[in-house]
Amino acid sequence: MFQQLSDTELMIMEYLWSQNIPKTFSEIKAFFEATTNKNWKKQTLSTFLLRLVKKEALYANHQEAKVTYYPALSSEEYYQQYTSQIIQTSFHGSLTSFISAFTGNKKLSASDKEELMDFLKGL
Repeated sequence: MFQQLSDTELMIMEYLWSQNIPKTFSEIKAFFEATTNKNWKKQTLSTFLLRLVKKEALYANHQEAKVTYYPALSSEEYYQQYTSQIIQTSFHGSLTSFISAFTGNKKLSASDKEELMDFLKGL
């Protein structure tokens, strides 16, 4: 079952998706301290990582001397599930209503229509 991530959880996942290798708690903490104003206490970051594991977005490998964390799903999988949930909950499952809202109910250009039609034919 899909669970939407908080902004901070998503920020952590974006970092891990960009790395392509498991990261330790210390590496994650050091990255955010060096690149953002996030000077999280150990407990704060631990809480975020635990939530991500419980949401099945993150794996925690306890087989090594240090726990390493890596994504349980790709960014594409997450955003597909996220978009699907938006369509189901906000647009009653109507892709047409979603596209209408997404485009601001404006007319699509001929090239956009053609690209969209090509995409739909490929489904």
